[in-house]
Amino acid sequence: MAASAQPLIHGCMEPSIKFETMWYVEQTRPKLMLSDKTLRLVPHSQKVDGRLIPLLLASGTSRAQIEALWSGSSGQKNISQEALRAVMLSVPPLYEQRQIAQLFDTFNRIEESVQESIQHGRETRHLLADLLLSGHTGRVPYDDGSYRD
Repeated sequence: MAASAQPLIHGCMEPSIKFETMWYVEQTRPKLMLSDKTLRLVPHSQKVDGRLIPLLLASGTSRAQIEALWSGSSGQKNISQEALRAVMLSVPPLYEQRQIAQLFDTFNRIEESVQESIQHGRETRHLLADLLLSGHTGRVPYDDGSYRD
C-alpha cells in the first residue's frame, strides 16, 4: 500500500467533532442539518472510496494522530476541521479500496445477521422462561396468541 499525502476531504460542515463514532452515508437529503458536534466529510471520489474513510480514520496510525490533535476536557474531546485536515492517511489504490470496502460490506451484513439471530434467541429464551414459569406445559402460543394442539 502506498501512502498518499493528497487531501481526501473536499469540504466539511461543522467546526468540531467528538471523535467517537463514524459511519458512511451514501446520500443525504437536501439542507440536512447536523449537530455542531458532528462533522461531515466529503471524500474526493476519484481518490478514495468513501466507504473506507471510517476504516482509515479508525486505524491505529490515524487514531494516534487524531488523539494527539484533540482538544477539550477529558469528557468532551474535540478536533477542529483544520486539525483533521492535517491527518495523513495511508491510502491504497482505488481498485484495492473498492475490494476492501466490499469485504467490509459483506462482513457488516454477516455481523448484522448474527446480531439479529442473537436477539431472536434471547426473545425465544425469555418467552420459554415465561411460559414454563407461568405453568404452561407443552403448549406454545402462536403469534396471534392462540394455542393449538
